[in-house]
Amino acid sequence: MKDIRNLGARNYYLWSKTSSTLTPWARQYLNRDFYQSEVKRIGDVEKWSSLFHKAQPGETLPNVRYYRIPHSHSWFFSYKKQIDLQYPEHSIIWFSALHNCPQYPIIGLTTSSKHPEPYQLVEIDEPRKVRIKHPSLNDWLEFIVFDEFKQLEPDTILTDVAVEQNIIGNLIKENLTDDPQLNLALQLPLNGAPLVGGIFGGIGSSSYASPHNFNRELISTILRLAPPIYSGTYPSESLVDGKNFTYIRGVKLKFAERMIATNHSINSAFGKHAFSTHGGVRRGYQGDYSVLSSLQIGQESAASEIEYGVSNYFSSDITLPNSFDYYMETDNLDIDLRRLQKEITEDVWIQMAHIRQQNPVLRESNAHSDIHDLHRNDMDVILRDYIKGEAKLKQWVNIWYSSSAPNLDRVSTSIARGEGVKVVGEEQLKKARAVLLENLSDFCRESPYSKLLRKTFPSSEKARQFAMKHVLMQGSENIQGLSTKMIDWKTHTDLNDVTRHLDWFRKRHMVAKLGDRYSWTWMDY
Repeated sequence: MKDIRNLGARNYYLWSKTSSTLTPWARQYLNRDFYQSEVKRIGDVEKWSSLFHKAQPGETLPNVRYYRIPHSHSWFFSYKKQIDLQYPEHSIIWFSALHNCPQYPIIGLTTSSKHPEPYQLVEIDEPRKVRIKHPSLNDWLEFIVFDEFKQLEPDTILTDVAVEQNIIGNLIKENLTDDPQLNLALQLPLNGAPLVGGIFGGIGSSSYASPHNFNRELISTILRLAPPIYSGTYPSESLVDGKNFTYIRGVKLKFAERMIATNHSINSAFGKHAFSTHGGVRRGYQGDYSVLSSLQIGQESAASEIEYGVSNYFSSDITLPNSFDYYMETDNLDIDLRRLQKEITEDVWIQMAHIRQQNPVLRESNAHSDIHDLHRNDMDVILRDYIKGEAKLKQWVNIWYSSSAPNLDRVSTSIARGEGVKVVGEEQLKKARAVLLENLSDFCRESPYSKLLRKTFPSSEKARQFAMKHVLMQGSENIQGLSTKMIDWKTHTDLNDVTRHLDWFRKRHMVAKLGDRYSWTWMDY
């Protein structure tokens, strides 16, 4: 099946609509071949380069931002011997204003033992201009010497550009659907969420039903609304591999469509294996890791598939019990997608990069406690239709609430980020509670899930398994450094059952045991 991250150059490069080339290093014209963020990047380096050429040798220049470019030298690079003689303690690094196109290349020498990663954007502190004479010709090589540099996040090139607010706030609503359930399920993974309560960040959003072409195309389109540095999309293998250019005699620089990993990641998952794999990565990711999933669990699924869907309901922050197209108000799905695809612009990428710089704070407050109490009560109301007996009802309410509570916090934080709110307030918590309640109510009413739930709830064994799984899956806050007895208390199960489940996880290298305490190994399962 085709990798939806491999877009091809024409779909990957938005500037290809106005350019005569599909290769980034062949671009020439600023007004039609480059993104506005790249034009600003080139302009900033051009101004600095003018200062550099006017400066005297030994003069300290203002800080400058450059990409590190891999290089190779041959014996034809006659300055190399002179550099080694005059600067024996220095390393040679080549830079360019862009990572995928030769723009104002310059050679730098540093005494630092730590070098930037290839294609890393850095800010060079107080570079000094130096020059050396050609050993046999009346010619000079000018370059910079520096001691310190700062590594910059790859999305800095986008956040450097001023942004018009609210570009993507209503993008999905105006161009695809105004159904609030689907709108939030698609929008919140784009917003993402910072680490909440020391657990993992990002937003997981799942659709339950056959992942036919529309689901795949929709998820692919949503990924394209995010900057490639977040979504991991790429143009082609050859452009990722890059191309060597002879800059001067004896010097080759390799430009490529490669990007350094960020703390923000937006992903797709189709099927159980990909869903579980991304779930494992997300739990160990020290950043914002969002996943849009489509799971093949529908009306005609086998009982084991339906049980998988029920047991994994809370593994995503938002779970729709139906496929994405179920929530569309029209049968013209292709037309709707094409309309949304036309809105994929650099302005949208810039807007998203700015949104993701915001990290709303979720504080303990009366509003937070009240909404969580209401959320727990939601579980009670829903489960009363399935469970007889207050003791068993309370057990399952505790299990479901403890599984869903972190999702409520992440969803409210994601909503706050999208609204530009610095502190998560009652309004965002109410919106998060409403969407989780609507999704869960629909899920419990949907056949075949409702039929399975009626069989599941009477079983004490199912309760223990469900509780154990979700405490373990919630991440480091719930298991890291806890003893067996503490995990037993959190899951409301008997001690022998806790020990048996932990041994099962330990044999599969998912958790490690030191004495009577357990911790995650962060291996996928």
